[in-house]
Amino acid sequence: MIFSRFRNKSTWQSKDSNTRISAVNNDLDISNVEQKDILLSLLAKDPNELVRRAVLIKFNDFSLWQQTSENNDDINVRDYARKEVVAIILNQRSLKLSKDEKLAYLNEQPTLAFLETWLKEESDPQIVIAIYQKLAKPQLALTVFKHHNHIEIQQYLVEQATSIDNLEKLLKKSTIAEITESIKAKIIAIKIEQEKPIKIAKRAQLILAKLLALKDVSDYQTVLEKQASLTKEWGDLTTDFTCLEESQQLTFTTKYQDINDQLEKIFAVKAELFAQQKIADALEKEKQLLTKQFAEHIQKYEQSLSDAIFNSIQIDEDEFIQQLTQLQATIDTSVLAAKEKHTFIKQVEVIKNKLSKLPEIAESLTQATHLISKMSQHAVPENLTQLREQEASYQAWLENWQLISEKSNGSLPDSIVQSYQVIVNQWDIALKPLHQQQKQNFHQVQRKLNDFNRLISQGKFNPCFGLFKKIKSSYELLSGQQQHRLEREFTAAQEKINELSDWEHYVSTPKKQALLEQINLLVNVPLDNPIEQASKVKAFRQQWNALGHAEDDVEQELNDKFNHACEQAFAPCRLFYAEQDKIRANHLTNRLTILEEVATFTANFDEENVNWKSIDAKINQLKQKWRDAGEVDREKYKTLNEEFNTLLKPIKLAIHQHHLNNKDEKLSLIKQAEKVLAEENIQVAVDHVKKLQTKWRDIGYSGPKDENKLWQQFRTINDQVFARRNEAQNKEKEQAIQMSNDFMQSLVEIEQKVSTDNSSKILKACLSDLKQLKDKVAQQAVPLKAVQQKIETLQVSFQKTLTQLKQQERVINWQRVFSILTESIDSTIATDSNDFNALPMSWQKKLANLTSESCDPNDRLAKTIALEIMAKVESPDEDKQQRLAIQVELMQSHMSSGETFNLEEQFFEWLNLGQLSSEDKPLLARVHKIFIET
Repeated sequence: MIFSRFRNKSTWQSKDSNTRISAVNNDLDISNVEQKDILLSLLAKDPNELVRRAVLIKFNDFSLWQQTSENNDDINVRDYARKEVVAIILNQRSLKLSKDEKLAYLNEQPTLAFLETWLKEESDPQIVIAIYQKLAKPQLALTVFKHHNHIEIQQYLVEQATSIDNLEKLLKKSTIAEITESIKAKIIAIKIEQEKPIKIAKRAQLILAKLLALKDVSDYQTVLEKQASLTKEWGDLTTDFTCLEESQQLTFTTKYQDINDQLEKIFAVKAELFAQQKIADALEKEKQLLTKQFAEHIQKYEQSLSDAIFNSIQIDEDEFIQQLTQLQATIDTSVLAAKEKHTFIKQVEVIKNKLSKLPEIAESLTQATHLISKMSQHAVPENLTQLREQEASYQAWLENWQLISEKSNGSLPDSIVQSYQVIVNQWDIALKPLHQQQKQNFHQVQRKLNDFNRLISQGKFNPCFGLFKKIKSSYELLSGQQQHRLEREFTAAQEKINELSDWEHYVSTPKKQALLEQINLLVNVPLDNPIEQASKVKAFRQQWNALGHAEDDVEQELNDKFNHACEQAFAPCRLFYAEQDKIRANHLTNRLTILEEVATFTANFDEENVNWKSIDAKINQLKQKWRDAGEVDREKYKTLNEEFNTLLKPIKLAIHQHHLNNKDEKLSLIKQAEKVLAEENIQVAVDHVKKLQTKWRDIGYSGPKDENKLWQQFRTINDQVFARRNEAQNKEKEQAIQMSNDFMQSLVEIEQKVSTDNSSKILKACLSDLKQLKDKVAQQAVPLKAVQQKIETLQVSFQKTLTQLKQQERVINWQRVFSILTESIDSTIATDSNDFNALPMSWQKKLANLTSESCDPNDRLAKTIALEIMAKVESPDEDKQQRLAIQVELMQSHMSSGETFNLEEQFFEWLNLGQLSSEDKPLLARVHKIFIET
């Protein structure tokens, strides 16, 4: 079996390379998929170079030649394939490529070493142009032009040529008439383009000169016509400014703007008087007439409406509305200013609104009269009790008045409004001292609560009970709003008192037991002196009472035992204290009086119309009286105390029910607050929660058991809502910080630009960038003060630097001018010098046009002195007398004409007196001092 396998082994797997080559040439067929894969495998992996070459020759496929030249792992095979690819491209093989295949191959290859060879051999115009573009060697243009006498190729090369020298070279080699004409036309176009900047510059200078000459034209109409014509001409010219250098463009544009600014300043008054005065007068007169007419119409309609309201005069509403609508349209289309139109139209709208609500306005008049009459019968409060009882009704009256006032649409008579104001003033005067007193009580309760907390912190618990009673009585006299402000502190004090009461039981039991043993000892061994015995019993009783309540299960027993022991200990002193019975009788009378007061209070209690806070205060007051009424016999006290509690029980039950109702309302508010948590809009949620807080304050007390728990639940929800708001605000702050950092980074980049290059061009560009950045910062929703301050600081700094550069440039220009003038003494100014060419165009023009005539030395001296006077520079002593005369002459000229002196213009007048000579050197030095050193 094994030998049979060797005998059947394929020839392409033979170890002999010649056998494998024979198998490639004769046995394997590329049309068979399996055999094709075998051939490609041999191409990729066969160890013999010739076998791989045989496979390439068998396929003779350009894509395979190309792929092998790039990717085969045998370098010799790659070189062989690469040479075949070049030969195929150059049409040296039987395998021919189409134009598209050649173009695709050219585009796919980043670099080709044989491109220039291919360029010579190729004849297709598109491929030739593509190879030329690929080579990117303009120096080959002439060679390609000579070698390829094809119109498409030569036209392309002509289009690519940009210099006259290259075009003239191509023209010498051109044999096609169409190409020759194209080259000549392009040479002419380039020459025209080269000459264009000079022509544009000259034309721009001419237009600027004509514009500047307009300042000497006196007729303003002529100025307008010529300026319009020159402006149009300048606008047409600026479209060709792109052919000029940027600096030249900027120079011409700046000069044009400066000249226009000068003309605007010179002719501003004439333009205003000539063009606008008549129009403004006519328009103002028409506005005044319309204002008067509209005011009269509106007054007439308002009078008609008043007659209909107060005198019951019938009006045709449809016709009335039609007239008002027509008046409104007339106002809207008038020439009045928008603000005046809005005022009149708003007045018409008010009249329309009143017309549609005549019955309501009439009814509001009746209601307002009734309110004034009702409140006039109420006396103003004189104390805090009356304030608590009457302020709510007064506030309700104010709210009703506001509703009626809105309902009347401002149509209430002045008499009623004045009566309302009188009542409000009376109440304001009465309420102000009461509110002040209430405010003082509020601060007093605050101080007492602080004292209470201080005593608690110091461990002085006994005084706290009495102090809290005072706090509670004062707290009940405060307004609802004030009570709400102190509610948390008051509730905490109440809870602390309750806690102290619990501790009192725990501490008092053993002390009472010990005190009971002491008094029993006094019973068994009484003192000889009954007074001392009575004092001792009283002291024990005081100690007993001071101890408070013992534990509930032994409290009554201990009290009974102590009371019994007290009676026994006091028995020897009974005669001595017989008079105490009379005192107890008085105490009994007091308690009976209190019971009568409680009975009257209970009988007058109206659960339908009740002020619960005043009821609570009254009950606390009665309880305090009962506690302070004094001792009576124990049996009588028990009966009286039961009667006292029985009388108060209905009111206590009503208060308890009121607390339950308040509890239900607060639970409802808690549920509403829980729903608010789901609100996505945090601001809406916060507003809703604040409204719920207001309702919570208005509900009232829910009882000591539930009030604090309910408040904690409600407060927790509120805290969650406000926490969301705080989180949103923090996010906004973070965004603002990030935004600020981004802007600051931009400012740092701008600052770095200036620090790298602080030329005028860079400074102007950076100032423009700062302005754009400042506009962006102003558009942000959040204020970025730090960024704005930084921008303003940089603007000031850059502007200062720019001003300094301009000042330096001005000084340099003046130095150049005086250098040129110094060199031009006794000769004309050299316009080809470096200093002259470095000057601005305006300086060049003025210096170039200076007169060449001679000058009278006296005129030059007088003008020099005049310049020194204008510049406030001292003249030599020998010229003092002449300076005084010239100074007087200048003052008279200034007073008569009102014109101000321009030093630069005066300087050019000094130059135009005549050509400078050697004799003028001292005067030139004096003038140099004016413009350089000052």
